[in-house]
Amino acid sequence: MTRWLWMVLCHLGLGLSVAVAALPSAESVVRGAAAEFYGALDSRGSELPLEQEELYRLVDETLLPHVDLGRMSRWVLGKYWNQASAAQRADFSREFKSLLIRTYATAVQKASLESIIYLPARESARPDRSVVRTKVLVAGAEALPIDYYMHFRAGHWLVYDVRIESISLVTNYRNSFGTEISRFGLQVLIDKMEQKNRKHTAKAKH
Repeated sequence: MTRWLWMVLCHLGLGLSVAVAALPSAESVVRGAAAEFYGALDSRGSELPLEQEELYRLVDETLLPHVDLGRMSRWVLGKYWNQASAAQRADFSREFKSLLIRTYATAVQKASLESIIYLPARESARPDRSVVRTKVLVAGAEALPIDYYMHFRAGHWLVYDVRIESISLVTNYRNSFGTEISRFGLQVLIDKMEQKNRKHTAKAKH
């Protein structure tokens, strides 16, 4: 590697480090999102429990903006992403977002802001990567370890994977969807996801 190229790479790396360091930490982003979500729940007071439709809206507005939906969609489909048409990619991303909203809505109802314990962060060799480690206290059971894998993109820390008890959400969906696609095809999977999401949406409205 020539000296000038090495200097350019070092300069770019230093620039990224400075840019990331100047912004809120990944942990503060997770803390802020949790505080915003549970704060919105608390503000409703006597209105609790919320209708499912309203809960889904809160998750969409407070938590999903901190998720790299595009990256997760690509990783979940894996090799099938490159084989999909532009329309199929868009349709899958839309239905996968709805699935994530329902998944998050189910999970967050079982916790509270006070039940989330933040563990010391692990140092990363890359300044644009971070793992926010937490444990969620569960009544009558052991604390549940949940780790948020985040990267720095377009000026923001975004979640690209969640690991619950060391089980990757992305890997779990990729294995499940991969089996479905290999048997029936991508379009059938998308259609099934759409039907299930539509069913849950209709149920939430009632």
